[in-house]
Amino acid sequence: MRRLSLLLLLGCACGPSPEGAGLEAGLIIQGLSIDEIGYVQIAVLSGGSRFYCPDLVKSCLNQQVKTSDLVQLRGSDGQDHPALRFAADAGTLGSGQTLTVSMPPGTDYLVVAEILSKDGTLLKASGCEPLPQASAGKNQGLAIHAALVPSAVSCNPQIN
Repeated sequence: MRRLSLLLLLGCACGPSPEGAGLEAGLIIQGLSIDEIGYVQIAVLSGGSRFYCPDLVKSCLNQQVKTSDLVQLRGSDGQDHPALRFAADAGTLGSGQTLTVSMPPGTDYLVVAEILSKDGTLLKASGCEPLPQASAGKNQGLAIHAALVPSAVSCNPQIN
């Protein structure tokens, strides 16, 4: 299997003009081919140190956390959402696709990336990485490794 690298650009919604705030993260997807990936769903958990990544990535995040644990992320529609879902672009996925996520500044976050099937209803892979602090301006980059979830896991990963 080919290893895929997906670049994410996470920003902080720090007032009326968050354009200068950002966090670059690389997402490494192991064990999937490009044609198996439909969407990448990004969620950020507050109180991230309360969660254990190896347990979270075994099944759908929405079955393991409360809605109140999710940081509201600002979508391209200007609205806040508990998670953002991005269509995977097969043309750039192998070399790096840039996504933009705006979130409030804070501490003790956990960034979770879920790789979804073509129709967005099956969890194919998942990974997470602690983000100790998100502040206005440039933040330290992250490398999120998304591994395949057990095929026996049956859950709908969509967070609405």
